[in-house]
Amino acid sequence: MESISPDILNENGSNIHINCLRHYTELKTRYELKDIEMIGYKTKANYWEAQFRQVKTREEELLSEVEELKAKLRKREQELFGASSEKNKATQDSHPQLKNETPKRNRGQQPGSKGHGRRDYNHLPIIEVEELELVNESARCQCCHKPYEELPGFAESYILEIDVKAHRRLIRRKNYKRSCFCKKNPDPQIVGAPVIERLLPKSILGISIWALLLLKKYEYQQPIARILEELSDHGLPLSAGTVTDGFQKLLPYFIPLYDAIVERSVAANHWHADETRWKVFETIEDKKNHNWYLWIFHNSETVVYKIHPTRSSEVLIEYFGEDHAGGTLNVDRYSAYKVIAKKGLFILAFFRVDEDVSILTPHRPGRAQLTHPVLHITSFAHRHNIGDRLAA
Repeated sequence: MESISPDILNENGSNIHINCLRHYTELKTRYELKDIEMIGYKTKANYWEAQFRQVKTREEELLSEVEELKAKLRKREQELFGASSEKNKATQDSHPQLKNETPKRNRGQQPGSKGHGRRDYNHLPIIEVEELELVNESARCQCCHKPYEELPGFAESYILEIDVKAHRRLIRRKNYKRSCFCKKNPDPQIVGAPVIERLLPKSILGISIWALLLLKKYEYQQPIARILEELSDHGLPLSAGTVTDGFQKLLPYFIPLYDAIVERSVAANHWHADETRWKVFETIEDKKNHNWYLWIFHNSETVVYKIHPTRSSEVLIEYFGEDHAGGTLNVDRYSAYKVIAKKGLFILAFFRVDEDVSILTPHRPGRAQLTHPVLHITSFAHRHNIGDRLAA
């Protein structure tokens, strides 16, 4: 075997060591570059992950806002175009026991039902009688020209007419002159007939016109402008200022009647009450908008409406009085009614037929589907220790 010189071994070992160092340095440099590149990738990944979370959060917020807007839109469409009844089709479809067993009947008079017959107008006076007859050539034979013989009696029929016509009442007051000189007579020398009484002093409009205006305005809900236009077509042009000023002067005549109705209403022991927003375009101090409220108090005998600037319990206290004997109020769950109930005088009955509106339903926001018709009376009275009044 050929022997290797130690110098050759040292030289080869040195070369290997140098090569190893060089390769190690290159690998280390490449590692550091890769490490820096990896750090850059992680930084970018964290950045885009944060951006994704922000976009996802914004997407969820937008979706929530869209759902809220859809709910508001459904509610608005229901208020504008939906049925006004508390019942809805979705409730009956989801709960078959609510459906009527008998099919819905058609509108109008039902087959087999007893009719009311022809209406009787014999109570109307006959103002004008018209007699129709054949005249000239139509009353004789076309061949021999002999006249037709008239038969006794008539073939009667009638036509209903209405004639609305304004007219004037001419008032003539006679004057008288004293023919004596009695000193004890307090009358003046010229004595006139008494002045006719008028509903409004110095007004040329009679009672029939004021009654017509009041009925059309408040009973038949016709605007004053339309009423005046109709009267003008009948030959009676009136000024809108005259009518509105007259209504204001007529108000004192109705105040005693209104007070009597309110007194009768307050004396009852069972009411239905509610309130709704009512626009009143009158500027008052310390009120920033025109939102007033129309309150209604209804019982078996009376209906009272009150327009008030607020929706607070002060309206109830003002209406019933602080020393009222109390009673039962059928109302919704508005908190103002609970204020007077806490005093122990009134029992609040919260009820809805066919639906309890306190539970949500997707078809009508704020409404609920029930499995059966319900008359729900709250336990609010019992919670405030006034339930014993039910026994009385």
